[in-house]
Amino acid sequence: MSEIEDEFVDINIDATGEVLPLKNGKIALIDADTITFATCSVLSSTEELLPRSMYSDGEWEQIEQDPGFNKENHTLSFLDMEEAIIHSEEKIDFILERTGCIDFELHFTRGRKSFPYTLVDPNYKGNRDDKLAPYGLGDLKNAMVDKYPDKAFNNTEWEADHIVVCKKRDNYDKYVLCAVDKDVLKALPGKMFNYYQSTLYKIDMKWIENTEEEAMKRYYVQTLTGDTGDNVIGLRGIGPKKAEKALAKCTTPEECWDVVVTMYERHDRGMVDAISNFRLVDMRQLELNDKGEYEVKLWRP
Repeated sequence: MSEIEDEFVDINIDATGEVLPLKNGKIALIDADTITFATCSVLSSTEELLPRSMYSDGEWEQIEQDPGFNKENHTLSFLDMEEAIIHSEEKIDFILERTGCIDFELHFTRGRKSFPYTLVDPNYKGNRDDKLAPYGLGDLKNAMVDKYPDKAFNNTEWEADHIVVCKKRDNYDKYVLCAVDKDVLKALPGKMFNYYQSTLYKIDMKWIENTEEEAMKRYYVQTLTGDTGDNVIGLRGIGPKKAEKALAKCTTPEECWDVVVTMYERHDRGMVDAISNFRLVDMRQLELNDKGEYEVKLWRP
């Protein structure tokens, strides 16, 4: 009678009952703008001030010097930075758990001086109101960069989503790309990690997998449809389904581009418009130079 040996495998389970993957030795490459935005949205607070006459001169002088003072709205905003950092770190730790990564790299977008504004269209994201950003957002990004100088970065020449896509492309096996924006998650073939969660809507973090064809056609589809969130004006009446149908028989980037130009011309829009829009939606326009540093190389058909 043969002996049967039972083999046991350790399984890690998080607080929600989710089975956690084994550590894979990779780095979570995170488009972290959403992490800091969500943190500040939850933790920052704004209070209406009493009439000026209710404060002494000394008290009012202190209020006026507070960075959270808004003279126009007569309000005072607050953010406990230590608490905000901890809140952001908890989200990062959760991403590491769920992806099996051993470390992280954070990228933030800072200001409106990146190449889509300066080299392509100054009206890029012109439909967004900076006043809607939660209080303390820039300060929290700076605080995370100060705390993690070797793995948290502010980006001014390009957007955070541009750099994470390009770093994943150029170091594919080193990183797990983590984001919430579908334009980032669908930019490359393979598995990407969507870290968006919503208890209210019962949405959990999940893996996204793209085929080579889906990734190849992604920006041609988006050039046709535009992107209302980023103020990229596509072709009127062309949504994702119509765009995908128009490109269905294409097997190369050249064939896709020919379809795009033809459709733009049919809508009384020329090739210049098509090129401009492609450059606004394409996140792969960063290339390493001889010094090993990224620089902008605008896409050309």
